[in-house]
Amino acid sequence: MFIVKQSAVLFFTTCLALSCAFGSLTGAEEPKPDTPNRGGAGGKAKGGSGGDGGAGGSGGVITLPDLTEEQMKAIERTLTPEEKKAFDKYVELSATLYARQAGKNQPVMDVAALRKMQLSYAAYSSPKEPAAYLRQVISPQALQALHKQVDPLYVSPAERAGTAQLPAGVAADVEGVVSNDIETYLAARRKVLAHGPGCRALIADRARKLPDDSPLRFRFTEILNQFDTQEDAERIIRVTEAAIQRATEIGKARDAKAPAKIAVLVSRSITMDGLGGHPRTDPRGGMCYYSFPKEKHGYEGAVSLMYGNGRDDSLDVRMYGGQQNRLKDLGPVDFAGVKSAPDAKTTATWASQLGRGPQAIPEHVYIEHCLEPRDSVDMTVKFKVIDVKPGQWVVIEWEMIPQDK
Repeated sequence: MFIVKQSAVLFFTTCLALSCAFGSLTGAEEPKPDTPNRGGAGGKAKGGSGGDGGAGGSGGVITLPDLTEEQMKAIERTLTPEEKKAFDKYVELSATLYARQAGKNQPVMDVAALRKMQLSYAAYSSPKEPAAYLRQVISPQALQALHKQVDPLYVSPAERAGTAQLPAGVAADVEGVVSNDIETYLAARRKVLAHGPGCRALIADRARKLPDDSPLRFRFTEILNQFDTQEDAERIIRVTEAAIQRATEIGKARDAKAPAKIAVLVSRSITMDGLGGHPRTDPRGGMCYYSFPKEKHGYEGAVSLMYGNGRDDSLDVRMYGGQQNRLKDLGPVDFAGVKSAPDAKTTATWASQLGRGPQAIPEHVYIEHCLEPRDSVDMTVKFKVIDVKPGQWVVIEWEMIPQDK
């Protein structure tokens, strides 16, 4: 085993363009009495990726397995040749970004050190199947985000190929972005944005013709950022709409007199709620949370359940300070046969830490003791995972049950 400063691991994950999966990597303020803390899967400020008392502990260090070269190669051999190539590129880009961003007190991290840290973290995060963790890390979306952190003007081969589909005249609109007349520039900007991300290669190529210190470069990088925002928004829409549609289908197929209610949650890694994604005013952003007392999504107190805070299908029940929720995975038992929850003394022994919740597994039944004094919540529910699309959404049926005395 070897000990790594948690700040180094968190900086590393930032370099890997994966902060959306871990939550805010810079820590978070202590939660105000009436404002839930939207922290990620870490501990208190300076000790993890946000979140009050989350899975990262209260600061200091984490212990990673000290893998030998053969153990690292064994993990890499479980990847396909294309995945291995992507992983090598991932580490190479990460080293470039780390060298650019590391402060004076950061440890020296070359390609070899970053490779070992990432493989060790994969073994730590997913002991049974480290490659599953790596496959999410090296997804095309994650690699593209990393490319763009290294080079804001990066254009993927697929994006460049899309240029051929653009109508005539787009190049002239792109040229208008460098106009000295502000109104001409804004008119050209509106036209380019209307053409969509297919213009990305033209925008990047025109920006590269400008000197590195030209203030006009900001105009082009701003447009590229707008394209990224547009694509992210459309991705969220696609996933949430598919989730809602699936939940609706399941609801229609059920007995209308069934006492259990249907709910669907979308992965927080998709909605990016509190991570620079959709604002609170957008209901899609809150679909990663569900309140059993309120019977609705959102992060406005009395939150009972969160899905997908990271790269897996975890179910978490402690999202902010003051919560004492507890969750237990009963396995694939008969849902109707679960008539009550154990007494409070028993449920108090169940795990509650953020980031360490059980996985959402089809046909598994769970009991949650929702306990939140601030919002006067003290209730027990059972729920069953009916369907799950890994990394995207989960559909559950749930029902209040009494608690043994």
